[in-house]
Amino acid sequence: MALSRLSPKHKPIYLTYLIHGKKGKNLPTHLLKQLRNDLGLAQNTICYYNNEAKQQINDYLKIWDKAKK
Repeated sequence: MALSRLSPKHKPIYLTYLIHGKKGKNLPTHLLKQLRNDLGLAQNTICYYNNEAKQQINDYLKIWDKAKK
């Protein structure tokens, strides 16, 4: 449900970082290049979108958790 709230550009970025990202490490170069090419975004924008997506997911999960209580 939370993923459905992400935009078409935010979702692949978020999922790529979720699957392939390691804390404190950059994504492999070929994945970053693929995201840039597929989405037509600059590297800085990809990082920004990933942070936005993480915040949106976290906000949704907090609201959902409160609603369960």
